[in-house]
Amino acid sequence: MMKFLHIIAAALLLASCSVRNTADEDPRVLETLDRAGRNSSELRKVLDHYSDNPEKLAAARFLIANMSGHYGYSGPELDSIEATLYPLTQRQINFIIDSAQAAHWQRFYFYTLPRQDDQYYINADYLIENIDHAYERWKTRKWNADLSFDDFCEQILPYRIGDERLTSWRKEYADRYEPQLDSIYSGSDAVEAARLLFNIINSEVWRYNDQIPSPHRDALALLNNRVGYNRDWCDLITYAMRACGIPVAIDMLLEASSSAGTHQWPVVRDNLTGRYLPFGVDAMVADRTNPSIVPRAKGKVYRYRFATDEKWKETISDIRSLPLRLNNIFITDVSSNYFNTDTITVDVDLDRHRHVYLGIWTPTTWRPIAVGEMLSQSKARFTNVEPGVICAPIKLDGNEFTPAGYPFYVDQYGKAHMIKPDSTAVEKVRLTRTFPMIHVNRRRISEFLAGSRIILSRTPDFSNPDTLYTFTDTLWRGHLALKIPERLSDIKYVRYTRPDNYEISLGNLALYGRDPTV
Repeated sequence: MMKFLHIIAAALLLASCSVRNTADEDPRVLETLDRAGRNSSELRKVLDHYSDNPEKLAAARFLIANMSGHYGYSGPELDSIEATLYPLTQRQINFIIDSAQAAHWQRFYFYTLPRQDDQYYINADYLIENIDHAYERWKTRKWNADLSFDDFCEQILPYRIGDERLTSWRKEYADRYEPQLDSIYSGSDAVEAARLLFNIINSEVWRYNDQIPSPHRDALALLNNRVGYNRDWCDLITYAMRACGIPVAIDMLLEASSSAGTHQWPVVRDNLTGRYLPFGVDAMVADRTNPSIVPRAKGKVYRYRFATDEKWKETISDIRSLPLRLNNIFITDVSSNYFNTDTITVDVDLDRHRHVYLGIWTPTTWRPIAVGEMLSQSKARFTNVEPGVICAPIKLDGNEFTPAGYPFYVDQYGKAHMIKPDSTAVEKVRLTRTFPMIHVNRRRISEFLAGSRIILSRTPDFSNPDTLYTFTDTLWRGHLALKIPERLSDIKYVRYTRPDNYEISLGNLALYGRDPTV
């Protein structure tokens, strides 16, 4: 009996040594294994599987070490979303769901769904499949010849983007897009590969709809149900690029000044210059010769990452009631990639507040986009603020952010200029638009005009109408003036009609006499 017990003890000791030998180089791996509980056996299988392949083992350690905090949601409601959106992919126009459906989903709080933390639920086969697939593209794609291991880990290796359900997406995406890409390109330029692959993706149907607020949709849902909004589109592009071995990331605005929401776009790492080039959104094209400029007021730009940003984590660690979009240890500040500014100091009145934030104006209020450094109760410091964008130091009063000083902007030389009101010097001005109409919004608005008509009638029932004008194409000017023929000068009624399933796309209709100033 004692011999049998000694054998068991020896076996357990060997197993313990085996686990320690595959994990003890990174204490964060051991922490994840400890937290994973029963699922630690799945994670250890991955480490053991790659014990004779140092690079793949390092990739596995990277994923496991940074797994804490990554999770997705589950539940039949996620399938119901796809069923609700799918009919929109079959339409040629009017890509919206009806008001009752929209109201239902807008009342549904998705974050009450079961949450599945990766460290507790992910299995070994899933991780091994992802690592093998990503590693092969890193080693075989010519444009990745000089891609560092660290960049590989962030831009090709991650198995998830946000809080989506996990699916086996890499092979599905690769089978769909790699043959098409390989048939037209065999070179070593990552930017050209990204441009060509995006053209392939963009040639397929994608319907825009932003009516359902939800977690990130899973990769296979996006591949097969091509409808959604900006974030979904960026996710789809990222999955496709990474499945084909193109190193990409997603950059974002925490607060878009034009919409009071986030805004994202993909970036590809240029293997010739090391720069990151935006593309895929707002008509931006991956082009190192003429890099696209993000056509929005940015203030600050952040990048999604898989690994924790330890510096950012330390910055926000002692801040309570931090806004959700700032309270994310998986983003990193990449503002310096977009504009060249440094540190600025501004006057503030913090009134015993412990924290100061950089605020940007959204349609209704100031919203925080960065955490500032308090030098004193009257001075604060911010870094890498976009020149020309009006910002303000703000503080959190209860549940509302309020100014903690005058608004300011940074000039091209990196100097901050305070904007102080002067009530003694007032003049009247006409503002036509506070934010430029970007191409995608202009297209969405104008495309609903085609087929619409302006109809005139002498009677209110329009029993014998005359068509004054038919819109045959988009309208790119801000207004259109039409002259009523003399034979119709006695009309009393005007009607604007649109084709079935079109939205009305008309800002104003005005009627004038012979003198247009009357």
